[in-house]
Order: sequence, then structure tokens, then C-alpha cells
Amino acid sequence: MRKKNYLKVLITVFVVILGISGIGWFTWHLGQIFVGLVSAADAGEKQTAQNSSAILNLPQITFWTCQVGVYEDKQNADRLVESLRAKGWKAEMIKENPYIIAIGVFPAKEEAVLHSKALIKDGIEAWVREEVYPSLSYKVSGGNVKKTTFLLQTANALLGGKDINEVKAVLAGDKDFLLGDFSPTFQTLQSTLLAILDTNYQQTESNNQYYQDLLGLYREYQLLTTKFLTNNNT
Repeated sequence: MRKKNYLKVLITVFVVILGISGIGWFTWHLGQIFVGLVSAADAGEKQTAQNSSAILNLPQITFWTCQVGVYEDKQNADRLVESLRAKGWKAEMIKENPYIIAIGVFPAKEEAVLHSKALIKDGIEAWVREEVYPSLSYKVSGGNVKKTTFLLQTANALLGGKDINEVKAVLAGDKDFLLGDFSPTFQTLQSTLLAILDTNYQQTESNNQYYQDLLGLYREYQLLTTKFLTNNNT
């Protein structure tokens, strides 16, 4: 009788051990499944992060412009800009310390010379000068990587001398890509570029509005790339 009771106890203990072992194994197995899922999720997030960043290379920009003033004092420079704009000339401050005021972005010196003659005829002293803006390399990241790089590349192409009609042809099916929401940092450049692309310019030697508008684009491009983006080359 005692042997039977002892056997029953052993069987009960054995069953309990099996039960505990089974629960332990089941818990461990679920834990492994959970760890696997979390690892997969982390890997997916890392992959997404990698996909939302890109290296953007912007070529050097070289152009000719008409310099119309150099000032040590910013207030005097601002007054000249306002005075010229009141006359219909789209002047921009392209450098600081000293403050250099210019009009127009021209791919060739000859075109800048013709424009300077129109300025002189209007009583404005002008000197033709070459402007060089260095090539840049940036790591662009965020939710609008493709749109941001597309915006900067298009602006760079126009400033680099690419014909506006060629740019429009390239954008024929993708112009809407430049529309929509951009971060506040890029909105001024976006609106300036779109205004140029939407304008039907009438090219004349005396009042070349397209090349004047390009200097406004250059100024926005210059401010954006020097103040808001981190250059990978530095």
C-alpha cells in the first residue's frame, strides 16, 4: 500500500516537473519569437532610415554679373538695392563685408557686357565681374529627400548655365514634383524657382528679365547652402 502511494507521489511529481518544464519551454519559445520580431522591426526601421537619406553633389557654378556698387555700410547697400528696384532693375546683395550689389546672372562675359551697357545708359555705373560658387556635397535626410535633392539640382542646373527650355523639357512630366509641401527652410527657393519656370520671358538686350531673376535664385541658393545645410566637404 505504501509502495502504491509512493508510486503515485512519484508520478505526481514527475507530471508537475513535466508541466513546469513545458511552461518554461513555451515561455522561452514565445520569448524567442518576440525577440525575432523586434529584431526584424529594428532592421526594417534602420533600412527605412537608410532609404530616407542621400548624398547630394552640386557642381560648381560659374557666371558673369554686373556689379553696381560696393559698400562697407549695410544701410547704404540696402538703399541702393531699393533705389535700383524702384527703377525696375532686380538688384541683389551677393556678398557681405564688403557688401557687393549686382544685377543679373550671365553664362558668358559678352552677355554681361551688353547688359552693363544698358545699365550705363540708364545712368547706373556697372562693372562686369566673374562669380564662382564652389561645388558642394551634402547628406540630405528626412521625409522629402527626393524632392529636396530635385529642387537643389534644378536650381543648380539653371545657375550653371543650362538653357531654361532644356530644363522645362526635362521637367515636362515631373514639374508637379516641385509643388506641394517643402519644409520652411526650402520654401523661398521653391517659390523663386517655380516663378522662373512659369514665366514666359521675352529676351531683349536692354532689359533681360530672365537673367535678372536668376540672380534672385542665386541669392536664395547661396543663403540656403551656406547657412542651413552642412557641407560634407568641411
